[in-house]
Amino acid sequence: MTGRSLLLVSWLLFSCWMHAQPADTLVAGQLGRKADELAADRQFVEAIELEKRALDIYLFTGPAQQEVEAYWKIGRYFRQLGDYDSCHAYLHLAVTTGEAELAFDHPTLLKSYNSLGIYHYVAGECEEALEYYRRALKAWLQKSGGRTLEVANLYNNMAICHDRLDQFDRSLDYYERALSIREERLGPDDPSVGESYFNLGTCYHYLGDYNRALDYYQQAREVWEKKLKPDSPDFASLYNNMGVCYQNKGDYRRAEELLTMVLERTIRLQGPRHPDVANAYNNLGLNYYEQGDFNKALVFFNNALAIRREKLGDRHPLSASLYNNIGNCYRMKKDYRQALSNCRLALEMRLERFGDQHREVADSYNDLGLYYEEVGDYEEALKYYHQALAINLDKLGPNHPAVADSYERIGRSQRLQGQLEASLWFFRKALAVRETVLGSEHPDVAGLYVQLARCFPGQPDQALDLCDQALQMLGLSVSEQGLAVARSTPFTPLDALQTKGEIELKQYLDTDRQEWLQRAAETYKLALRVIDEARKVYQEPASKQLLLDQYFRIFEKSLEVQYLYYQLTCEPAYLEAAFDISENSKNVLLMEAVQKSHAEHFAGLPDKLLQRENDLLIDLSFYEQQRFKAEQSSATANAPALRDLRSHIFDLKQQYYLLLDTLREDFPDYFQLRYGRPVVSLATLRREVLPPGQTLLEYFVGDDFLYLFILSDDGAELMRTRLDFPLREWVRDLRRQLLQFHPLRSADPMNLQRYEQRSFQLYYHLLG
Repeated sequence: MTGRSLLLVSWLLFSCWMHAQPADTLVAGQLGRKADELAADRQFVEAIELEKRALDIYLFTGPAQQEVEAYWKIGRYFRQLGDYDSCHAYLHLAVTTGEAELAFDHPTLLKSYNSLGIYHYVAGECEEALEYYRRALKAWLQKSGGRTLEVANLYNNMAICHDRLDQFDRSLDYYERALSIREERLGPDDPSVGESYFNLGTCYHYLGDYNRALDYYQQAREVWEKKLKPDSPDFASLYNNMGVCYQNKGDYRRAEELLTMVLERTIRLQGPRHPDVANAYNNLGLNYYEQGDFNKALVFFNNALAIRREKLGDRHPLSASLYNNIGNCYRMKKDYRQALSNCRLALEMRLERFGDQHREVADSYNDLGLYYEEVGDYEEALKYYHQALAINLDKLGPNHPAVADSYERIGRSQRLQGQLEASLWFFRKALAVRETVLGSEHPDVAGLYVQLARCFPGQPDQALDLCDQALQMLGLSVSEQGLAVARSTPFTPLDALQTKGEIELKQYLDTDRQEWLQRAAETYKLALRVIDEARKVYQEPASKQLLLDQYFRIFEKSLEVQYLYYQLTCEPAYLEAAFDISENSKNVLLMEAVQKSHAEHFAGLPDKLLQRENDLLIDLSFYEQQRFKAEQSSATANAPALRDLRSHIFDLKQQYYLLLDTLREDFPDYFQLRYGRPVVSLATLRREVLPPGQTLLEYFVGDDFLYLFILSDDGAELMRTRLDFPLREWVRDLRRQLLQFHPLRSADPMNLQRYEQRSFQLYYHLLG
């Protein structure tokens, strides 16, 4: 996925100039000063009310400069509230009135240009923003020369627009000019110098130079800690960008800590429906996505989208990025219709706003390529990947992580078509970029080693060496007694272990040398432990199930290893291990429902927490049903009511996630009983479940084999048969015949014949 975390930037607003006022405007002046005080305390609603009262006076008494200033201030306050329509209306009045009534270089008109430029930037209209900045810059250069703070502030704001337009050479030039003037005029410890460091860090972040970006962020932090209050919004922006930087470097836990802190600060400072809160939800959602918790990510993306649509409109570029992220979540959930619909909508909106040569358009091309690769249309996938690569090479240069992503995806599609030489070339190109930009220990570098390993099907030693190098980068070793916690998502370690295990198992089947079987057993044992660790971390049951579905092959091959050992030795321990693997692969929702009844008898959990967990689950179930009904009747749905319902569900989920964190940290025994992997032994089943004289059959249906566990009074047995018959089709057909049977009606002879045929076929293959 190439979803874009939102990096924040720091604009410079020009200060208010206070002018002497005639007697008949003293009241208006007092109202304006009180409004300034309220705004400084972030009480923008009250500030707007007072400033509007002052404006009413100025409209009758003048002077025009005070009228323009009042429009300007009200527009700024509305922007702080996230009310961009009102913001634009007042700033537009400030500019048009100022152009009609004031000199072309009047400071109040020039700062109105600046603020209207900021509005257009927020609206995604960078060219319009630059037009207003240039008007102000031209006037300031004529008025005061090129080394004033006002000029520095305009350079800063113009650089931010060039960032957005992928014109990084220009943005770096303007940022450096702004920094030079600010240091000269204000000294090294002024907050605006910290702002320049922050924005330079953001630019290098866009360029993929994460270490240099973090260096600038740290310089900004050192300056701001000397001068700003701890609750300044600037710190929330700083921690946001640092969190995204750590996310890009593969340190997802550190990223989550910072991004969670940003969300809490932003809600406290801006309120729950501000666009900055949507940014925080988006970035946290991307962090959960990268860790594989797709359902939790989807919860955050949908909540962010609701805020952005409300505050910015349906066609805003930031809404487009969320449609893209939501589409990627659906792709990972195998809901391909929703995936394609959302990703196409995002591309349409981006093309409409940016044209066909922007890196956000390249993001859409990349993610549409992932969709077509997933559904097996490799030619279409390659078309989109090459389009993305061309844009990224042009906009970002050859040594950017996004370029490496395109190389990897092209290589993977070619490998899946059997074009191994071509895929090796692209994988090596991607590896060279990633090692240069990200360093040799990054999870994405390890992922490329796994991709390279899959290009050597006839060279097991070389392939295994590449897998081992990948595992070493990830902090995992098959020989370890304890499981090191991987620094990355579970996907890269599991890809490496799955590839390694399949090579080792094939070597055993080809050579009959038992040491290969032992190596495969150790590899799959570690893979299952990685899955167990990931399941404990994921908070959405559906995300846990997706993980099991995605790596079901690991369960099947692990079971095959234990079966082969059982055939070699007849040792019951291998039969027990095979049964445990089969149980571990079962449906997560069913398992957790069964475990809930056992965990509720746990004596170490306070009743109020147990009741709280039950209440939250009941409420979530109820409101999810209400939301589903409302969405199904969308033609008559009340949009505000549906929005409130979705917001309430999000709040309930947040409370549930926090409760799960409390249970994991403070009541680990209960958490393990409730959400950990259950251990069900054959002996326990025989003793507590199986009635005397009866036989229990349990099946594991893989892609290659069907495994049958037989449990009776005489003991246990494990058998397997190759799946060279259409088992699933036969089972569906038998079920259909059973459902069509009615005891009070004569059976259709054809249905009865098909029932007898399917019953015999299944009996013969499964029990015969």
